[in-house]
Amino acid sequence: MIGALVNRVVSDYFIRNRIAQYEQLLRIAIEEGYAVMTHRDYVAAIRSGNKLPSRVLLVRHDIDTDPDFCYQWLQTEKKLGVHTSYFFRLSTARSEVMKAVIDSGSECGYHFEELASFAKDYRIRKAEDVILHIEAIRERFKLNLHQMCERIGEPIVSVVSHGDFVNRQIKLSNHAIIDANFLNDCMLEYEGYDPAITGTYSANISDHVYPTFYRGTLSPVEALRKHLPVIHLLVHPRHWRSSWYWNTRENVLRFVEGWMFRFLPTKKIMA
Repeated sequence: MIGALVNRVVSDYFIRNRIAQYEQLLRIAIEEGYAVMTHRDYVAAIRSGNKLPSRVLLVRHDIDTDPDFCYQWLQTEKKLGVHTSYFFRLSTARSEVMKAVIDSGSECGYHFEELASFAKDYRIRKAEDVILHIEAIRERFKLNLHQMCERIGEPIVSVVSHGDFVNRQIKLSNHAIIDANFLNDCMLEYEGYDPAITGTYSANISDHVYPTFYRGTLSPVEALRKHLPVIHLLVHPRHWRSSWYWNTRENVLRFVEGWMFRFLPTKKIMA
């Protein structure tokens, strides 16, 4: 417990900028014959039955915090001529950063969390009680998606759900609100946790806190050297550089929301 807390503090406040490691990772991918694709292009290919390159690297940037770090990722990708996918939360959806992603040719999507937000707002602690309000949650989603599109002046056609402590407590993911009809209704092409998509990955690797930096036993470089056909890499800004402002902001918010969710009574939901 103490060791994990120390590692979190080091990750949040004392790790050096790792952008050089990101560039090295992409260079290795290119050297090993990998096509670096956006998720949107990859999904379109597998749905159409078009032949994919023999080796594919998909990099998904979940911008939970620190949206300004996107500029460094984008600069590195431009240098190497590759495009990846970026998904922004409402709290990180800075229009100038999102427009930079779009202008670069990379994919810009929505990292949504309306189910968790609804549960936190009303302090609903059971999954079955949250599901009773799924249509109200969907309406929130539609409104937030519309406002995000208006903010950047571009349609958003791809979404992927964020993971919150509430989702773990009630054992219900944010993407529980998504089905094929709802995607069509919102004019969306895909949700990133669709098993029909994730089931095609040969390796699904996520970054992590200091000192391992990656979850599991397989690093991205090891996966690339093994020539696994489809490698999916999930990255977050907080694991690539320390940000005192964003990490403190997120840690304080998490503490306050956790305390309120645990100790305050359920709020009445107005019709």
